[in-house]
Amino acid sequence: MQIKSCWALGAIALFAGAVVDVCGATPVYSLRPLDDVSNPVGINNAGQIVGSQVFPNGINHATIYTPDGAGGYTAHDLAALPSLANSYGRRINASGQVCGNIGTSRAFLWKDTGGLGTMINLGDPNPLGSEEVFSQDINDGGTVAAMGFDFSGGGGFRAFVWRPTTPNAVTGTMIPIGGGGGVDVEPMGINSAGDVTGLGTNGAFLWKGSTGTRYPLGGLTGPGGSAEAHDINDAGKIVGSSNAPGGGRHAFLWTPTTPNGTAGSMADLGVLPGGANDSRAYDINSSGVVIGQSGNTPLAFVWSSTDGLRNLNTLVDGSAAGWTLEEAFNLNDAGQIMGVGHFDPDGPGGVSPTIRGYLLTPVVPEPQGLCLVATLPAALARRRHRHDIA
Repeated sequence: MQIKSCWALGAIALFAGAVVDVCGATPVYSLRPLDDVSNPVGINNAGQIVGSQVFPNGINHATIYTPDGAGGYTAHDLAALPSLANSYGRRINASGQVCGNIGTSRAFLWKDTGGLGTMINLGDPNPLGSEEVFSQDINDGGTVAAMGFDFSGGGGFRAFVWRPTTPNAVTGTMIPIGGGGGVDVEPMGINSAGDVTGLGTNGAFLWKGSTGTRYPLGGLTGPGGSAEAHDINDAGKIVGSSNAPGGGRHAFLWTPTTPNGTAGSMADLGVLPGGANDSRAYDINSSGVVIGQSGNTPLAFVWSSTDGLRNLNTLVDGSAAGWTLEEAFNLNDAGQIMGVGHFDPDGPGGVSPTIRGYLLTPVVPEPQGLCLVATLPAALARRRHRHDIA
């Protein structure tokens, strides 16, 4: 069945006159501008995007954009809690639950319960009240990682998770992670086990939801190295950036010794050639694919264990004409990548480039096992499969 599928794909590619490595290890992405998706910030495995749309009166509402099957999106306005006008979406899980922020003072969880749905205030981690409360991420069980600034207790962000009474419920309990009293603890990502990673005064950390214990990750320069962690996948792998031994700041991948363990090792993912000695990793999916940016004039990258660090600008088909992909910040398990870049349709010296959001979708998912390759001129040959982005 595998080979038949590849023969069929090869025939389609040849018929269309395309030059496509149909079953190769290098993925080919198509680019879709997200001009019809306002402030896109998160995507789930179904391709739903969360953002916030601006209404004519200047009010922002958190919004879910669901693919309509015809290449567009259907927008679902999440509104806001009574008396608080502005809301902003942050992340969306597999069930379509959204975490986000109401102004800069409250974090929310939204669930589709029919009609406008149900939006709840996640509360305040500081007994004397927070100046700011932000939600950062949500897992597929509906647990939210968030934080509030301890303005009356000495400063610093105090991190917490809001854990539902039952999976995906709209009632739950706030559980402290740490911070406040002059110490920053900022959660950035949460996985399906409820483990949280982030950054703070004392560097990158892993917090275990099962024990309530926070563990320092250290950095590329050693246990006391300066590092920031941005995301964690369901195997407990963590990505971020750290001061590098040879100078500069590099993207890293921290891998636990055993899945979801508390001890592990940190690998330097390097930088793209030709740019500054700087890279940042922002997201990792369940396959261990990492995305981020590299260079002071940044270029978006994708990293995999088989192919290392690659410039996303070299992996996109003709739909990306005029684009420079500068940052990749969110991806799903289907291999879709969301980010921002510059679009300059007529090149230097003409119309000024504009900053726009984009969505990359793999044109041809890479099959498993040995398969056939179709290119122009027609050439069909077996090659060894290498696991990569799918």
